[in-house]
Parts: sequence; C-alpha cells; structure tokens
Amino acid sequence: MQDNKRKIKKPLRESVMTLKESLKVKLKNVLDPELINQLPSRYPLLGPAILIRLKDNLIPFKETIGEAILEIHKKAKSVWLFRKPAKGIFREPKIECIAGDCNPIIFHKELKTKFIIDISKLIFSPGNAGERQRLVNIIGENETVMDLFACCGNLSLPIAVNKNIKRLIAVEANSYAFSFLLMNIKLNKVNHIVSPYLLDNHYWSTFNIADHVLLGFLPAPDIYQVEIGVRALKDSGGILHYHWISEEDRYREELKNLVGYVESLSREVKVLEIRRIKSVAPKKIHFVARLHVRK
Repeated sequence: MQDNKRKIKKPLRESVMTLKESLKVKLKNVLDPELINQLPSRYPLLGPAILIRLKDNLIPFKETIGEAILEIHKKAKSVWLFRKPAKGIFREPKIECIAGDCNPIIFHKELKTKFIIDISKLIFSPGNAGERQRLVNIIGENETVMDLFACCGNLSLPIAVNKNIKRLIAVEANSYAFSFLLMNIKLNKVNHIVSPYLLDNHYWSTFNIADHVLLGFLPAPDIYQVEIGVRALKDSGGILHYHWISEEDRYREELKNLVGYVESLSREVKVLEIRRIKSVAPKKIHFVARLHVRK
C-alpha cells in the first residue's frame, strides 16, 4: 500500500550575510550610496572588541557605524577605530573607541592561549593569526625559541602553550608591554619554560643558544637586531623568522640584501620560505622570510 502522505519540503537555509552586507542594509537610509559602498570589508574580532579602519570621508559617521556594528554582531562589546599606523620603537597603536564598552583591557583566547591585552597601547594583530598557527606547526619538540620582540607574548606564547619546547626566551623593551607579558605567562601556566627579559634587544649578549629566532618588528628590524638574531641561533644551524613590510616589486631585492648581510656575518644561508601575511596599506605587504642559518 502506497504511503499517500505528502512529503513536506524543508525550506532552503537562508544565506548568511556578511557583516558588511548587513551594515549596508542597516545604514542604507543613513549614509549616501557612495559612502555605503566604502564601508570596510574586514571586521576582525579580538576578544569582545571589533577593530576597524575607515576611509576619511566615513570618519564623521564613525559612532553611527560603530553602534550599527554592535547591533548586528551580538558577541562584540565594543568597536575600536584605527586612526593612524603604529610608529616608533614601542609600536603603540593610534586607536579610539567609537561604540560600546570602552575599557581597552580585554581578554582574548586563541590557539588555546589566553591573553590579557591593552588594545589602546599594545599591538596584537588579528591578521597575524595564521602566522601564529604556522609557528606552532613549524617549531619542533624540545627546541629553544627566542622572541626578540615579545610584546605581550602575542607571537610566541602559543608556541609555549601548544608545543613541548625546551625554552622560550622572550625579550621586550617596553616595560608596559612587559607587564602584560608576565601576566600572560602566569595566566597560561608556562612559567617553567618561558624566560622573560625586560631589555632593549640591541644589548642581548648570550649567543649560540636558539633553534628559532623571531624578528617580528614592522616595518623591519634594523641590521643590528638582525645580527643579534643571527648570533643567537645555534652555530650548528637554526631558523631566522624575519618580518618586514615591502612592496610587491621590491621584496625580492630586499630579501636578497638580507641574505647577503647574513652571509657577511660568516654564515651559510638557505631561504626556506617567503610568505605574504597580510596587506597593511595600498601596495604595502607584510612578509615573513624563514632563513636556515648556520655558521
């Protein structure tokens, strides 16, 4: 006997709009069409805070845009606007709160690693999340890692949390950033393998100790910091992770100059990888090069 019950078709799942698309709908009667089209495409979330960049002609509407973002993104508690690129030795960001809870001290968790961060004074780029994951994948068990620009531990603490390394040497010159580094070391219970140093890395003087050296300073470390990093690697061989900002048509020449400089320090060099991490400005790209260096 045939079953004559009508089969009820399940409704198709509605496509999920991006935050930008949702903002366009929400602000369509508030902003002119040409301004609507200039809304940003990226809305990275750091803990409970959304970080955005706006074009100059959208700045007068920053609070309106910020409030609209919070109405759409229910998990976010605040919206912060980058006003100027971070500059100077300590790389303090130029950022302002435009909506929500404006307490800049936030809690963020990534790669099983807990961070307490002051986003108004410390750089912690959500765009570097892929690089943090790659470092966890690259670095082996029982290796020694040196981070010459440790900040609050943003680049190197996930290594200590996720890998059974021998030691992480974390060097930071900014006393305020260093206080958060100490806090995050304790928070993640990695005191036994992380050795923090409040020190200008130009004065580091212990060498031939590391399997990996991280040079995560933008726009680029200076040549003396490169030399410190090279000399800190084990004479038998290690990997230098060199970060810098360059243009598409210049980065290979700059990398060639870097290799030449390292070779001038009586080292053998092999380029293992060149990777684009993210765009930081029109025609400006954040690169990382991994060089195997041995004496």
